[in-house]
Amino acid sequence: YVGDFYQFHSEQIKSKNFVFNNTTYRIEKGHPVIEVDKNLKKYMRIGSDYFRMIEQGTYDEEGNKVREDEVLVPWSVTEIGRDFGKEMVSKVARYDGFCNVANHVNYKQVMDNKWNLYADVKHEINQGEWKNIEGFIKHIFQEQYEMALDYIQIMYTKPYQKLPVLCLVSKEEGTGKSTFLKLLYMIFQNNMTFVSPDDIMGQWTSHWVSKLIVACEETFFEKKEALEKIKNFSTADKIMRSERFVNNSLIDCFVKFVFCSNHEDNFIKLNKGASRFWVVKVGVIPGKSNPDFETLLQDEVSAFLNFLQNRELSTAKRDRMYFHPDQYKNEAFQNIVNHSEPGIVKNLRIALDEYFLKYAPTQLIIDSKHLREHFGVKADDFYIKEILQEFFKVEKQGVQRFKFQIGEGQNDFIKSIGRVFIFDNPH
Repeated sequence: YVGDFYQFHSEQIKSKNFVFNNTTYRIEKGHPVIEVDKNLKKYMRIGSDYFRMIEQGTYDEEGNKVREDEVLVPWSVTEIGRDFGKEMVSKVARYDGFCNVANHVNYKQVMDNKWNLYADVKHEINQGEWKNIEGFIKHIFQEQYEMALDYIQIMYTKPYQKLPVLCLVSKEEGTGKSTFLKLLYMIFQNNMTFVSPDDIMGQWTSHWVSKLIVACEETFFEKKEALEKIKNFSTADKIMRSERFVNNSLIDCFVKFVFCSNHEDNFIKLNKGASRFWVVKVGVIPGKSNPDFETLLQDEVSAFLNFLQNRELSTAKRDRMYFHPDQYKNEAFQNIVNHSEPGIVKNLRIALDEYFLKYAPTQLIIDSKHLREHFGVKADDFYIKEILQEFFKVEKQGVQRFKFQIGEGQNDFIKSIGRVFIFDNPH
């Protein structure tokens, strides 16, 4: 009871305001009177917009709450006045704007009178075993286990460091891709969010741009533009936080994308120059699944974080994205690149490969006209120039005489003149 609390501490409180059970009281005629109700403290004015902090639950298929997050949502000042009285609107906490400051050790909710969008991560760090987490990460990443530990450690200890886009792919069920996302959420809590491809490609970004990890479980991007947008977000230092009916604000950006997909061949269109994507082909977990496995992982998080805080990184920084692309370019990545190529490019690669194997020239010098006539390229000059630049890294040269072989005889050559492309023999 607040009256008993005040009487017991009256010599220390005197006439000052004090907080009891999260409600602020002032002293009037020797008695505590509510100054700011604890429920009113859920509201705030940030810049010129009003918000309310609400608890948003996530439920399983049986209706059980499995997670609860605090979410800041726009609110009407009229409704605040209606619920608490117009005179209480002036008691709502006021902040100059938003900031986005990631820190997992010395967290602050308010900095320079700006509301920190980044959430506090609450863990009791203790020594202990984490054999289930260890075995699980080894299953996901295989020979890249130490690099995976670096990846998670960097996110926890150096959240501003840019990192590659992590993509876990497999056509198989029961691989643990979704469980890995759950493990990351256990560690980073409300600083991780789950989105759809439409969310990433959409106009409104407020629900995910302030997060450390943006995860997508059923990833499939149909449009080529997705690659550029993801590349831009994953390397941006600042980003515009856009929200419906609220003024946009520029905040710090340290988003790390983690994608899971059953479409291991074509969940996104990649080219050879997409050096920011770490694609991991995940195998099926052997043996019978343990229904309590996620609980075992959760119980080991504190010990795992204690290990990461005291662990020396196995890899030195070699790139803006910390790891050099050579460290994670693999067959899984190349498979997506191959499937991302238009049919015209695939067919031309086959035709060129057959030509060089058959005639073994040092180079092939040829123009657009003869690519159409002898290599089956059904496209106009502009598109031919475009695909050769993008997929073959071949530039159009000036006008010159050229010849190329079309048969085994001494006279089985085509001779012509034109603006040419030069292909080197790859064999």
